[in-house]
Amino acid sequence: MSDILHRHISKSPDDLHLLCSWIAEQPTGHIWCCVGPVGAGKTSMVKQFVRQYGAYPEVNSPTYSLWHQYPMKNGNVCHHLDLYRLQSLEEFIELDIFESLEKKDVCFIEWPELIETYLEQEMIPFSIIHIEEDESQREFRILKGITV
Repeated sequence: MSDILHRHISKSPDDLHLLCSWIAEQPTGHIWCCVGPVGAGKTSMVKQFVRQYGAYPEVNSPTYSLWHQYPMKNGNVCHHLDLYRLQSLEEFIELDIFESLEKKDVCFIEWPELIETYLEQEMIPFSIIHIEEDESQREFRILKGITV
């Protein structure tokens, strides 16, 4: 198991700005792999990140379109993928998404399990866990990066 690089306890989506600030301070070019059950806060975290750093703060879940791109204030792009509906690695490869990624961009992938062996860039896995004592709270655990 990888070591925990960063932990953040969130009491509501409104306090995700500290986590997003930490992510923004990290080197660019990583793929942030978001793991957690339905409703854990994966999309909420990406929405907050784009609200803080995006040129246009409106964010929608890419569950049905699979992939959204958001221009950032610094000129880079935030890629947001939701692979929940994909059935196979081949289906993902046909989308040719990674051809559009630049090393300076930030990329968040929800439900990355299907493509983890396909990723060539360093991925930063993070899990979102409901805190048993208070179901409204979430613990975000960001693990040290893995180069596949």
